[in-house]
Amino acid sequence: MRFRFHHILPALFLSLVCLQCTSVSSPPAAHTEEQKSVDMSPAEVYAAEVLSYMMKVVLGQAGDPQHRNNWASRGLNTDLDFETISQTLSDPNQNKNSLLVYDANILGLSEVLYYYNPKLNQFKGRSGNVSLYPSSEMVALRILLLQKRHRGERIRIETLLDRQSLFLDPNTLPSDADIQATGLQLEEIRFLQDIFTSEPQLFQLLKHPCLIESLIHLGGVEKDSQAKTIQGRSLNRPVQCQPHAGATSPEAVTIAILPSLIREFEFGFPQDADYPSGFRPTPFFVEMVDRLVEGIRKSLEAAVAARVVTQGSGSRFDAERQLELIWGDRVSILLEDERPLVIYPETASAVEAKTCPDADLVLILTGKDVYLSLNLNPDHVYPAANRMYIDIMDIRRSQIDGVTDDIAEFILERLSLGSSVLSFDRKALFHDGRLDARRR
Repeated sequence: MRFRFHHILPALFLSLVCLQCTSVSSPPAAHTEEQKSVDMSPAEVYAAEVLSYMMKVVLGQAGDPQHRNNWASRGLNTDLDFETISQTLSDPNQNKNSLLVYDANILGLSEVLYYYNPKLNQFKGRSGNVSLYPSSEMVALRILLLQKRHRGERIRIETLLDRQSLFLDPNTLPSDADIQATGLQLEEIRFLQDIFTSEPQLFQLLKHPCLIESLIHLGGVEKDSQAKTIQGRSLNRPVQCQPHAGATSPEAVTIAILPSLIREFEFGFPQDADYPSGFRPTPFFVEMVDRLVEGIRKSLEAAVAARVVTQGSGSRFDAERQLELIWGDRVSILLEDERPLVIYPETASAVEAKTCPDADLVLILTGKDVYLSLNLNPDHVYPAANRMYIDIMDIRRSQIDGVTDDIAEFILERLSLGSSVLSFDRKALFHDGRLDARRR
């Protein structure tokens, strides 16, 4: 995989520098029963999946290794005072470095999160602009989880969820029984009351399978019976790759394209039988997929022509006929475009097994600069693994020649190993036991 590990954002382009400033937040107000429990939209459910990975990053367990120690400690000494945290984040004159890490690598991931759920952003969708800061409630919840993990304590999700009326009403005083049952200190309960009454949706997010699984993995939530039940719930109906281009033969080399951590899906439209998951791909996404597929075909065309020349046994016409045979009968392009996914190295194999189990090679199409937050290394990508991560903006900028060349070589190698269609000289594909360094 020729992914751009060497690309670095300019040092002054900080991921947590506010584009605009808001007024200081008001103290949280109580919500009515109708406001307290609202069904989450498909986009909000997906945002919770994105958040499940983001929490690993901002608690120092994933993302760029050079920032992990800072994320794992930043905010440990912060007082559990929600109003003060809100003021710090909202006031341009306040030092926010005590609460957050300036991590430019999470810019792309943050943009995806805020696109599908603006309530997790500092502006909460009330402004035409998007702040680079998360919401005050998100920052406050992170600080509480960080401090609990540091002390080796876990939140008892079962007893917390059973006390919805307590945590969604700041005027309800916790009893000694509440303190003992939840494993929370009095100030922690009051802190959570402020967080959840300010943004009730965060309480509902605690019922999300991916997020609970992530918090259990991080050591922030106890794996009690309720947590196990939530983990076992199905997120939504499964999505499967469908034929998109090329052949349909079971003998074909199968290339699957999966969208992950990407903004290029529309949502919020009336229920549509053609889009049962509540998402539909944007025209830009459709165009970029078509350009990627066309790039693969062109690279394959060039590779076939080069092999014919190398063998010295054919003409340009022979190469064209061979390409037609390969593309028409021996290459199958699959696409999942029903909803965006969340794929990162630790979950890639499981997601692929559910979505495109028969794929020989998986192309994971991500949003702009999302790969910077994934900490990809050579073991995670082709040729060590059967997957490639492709930034959608690289397609737009016509910067995928190296990727499509690799895919073409992969196809020809697969065909040369067991197909009666082709019999290529493997030395033409490899040099000194490795892929030609010029294509790296």
